[in-house]
Amino acid sequence: MLVFFLSEQNYNKNDLFLGDIKTHLEWHLQRLSPLEIKVVKWLIKQNQPINLSQKLTDIEISNTEFRESIESLMKRCLLDKIVIENITYFQLNNIFKIYCKKV
Repeated sequence: MLVFFLSEQNYNKNDLFLGDIKTHLEWHLQRLSPLEIKVVKWLIKQNQPINLSQKLTDIEISNTEFRESIESLMKRCLLDKIVIENITYFQLNNIFKIYCKKV
C-alpha cells in the first residue's frame, strides 16, 4: 500500500497520492448503501470526532439507522475509534475522508 503526502514543505491535507490504494477506496465507496453514504457525507462535515450519544443534527435518519451505519462503517474499517476519558468517539478514516472529498 502506497500513501504519502506530495510535499512536506507545501503540506496541504488535500494533496494526497493514493497509489494502488485508490482502487480499494473506490471499491469501498461503491459498496456503501445509500444510508451509509448519507452518514459518510455527514461525517465529512464534522470537524470533531462524534460520540454516539450526541444529538444528531443536520441529518435526517433515526438513531437506530445511524448506529447501524456506524457499526457497518466500523466493520469495513472506514472509521477510526477514539477513546478519551472512557468515552468512545468515531471519525472517518483520514485517507477515506480525503478521498471522498475529492470524488
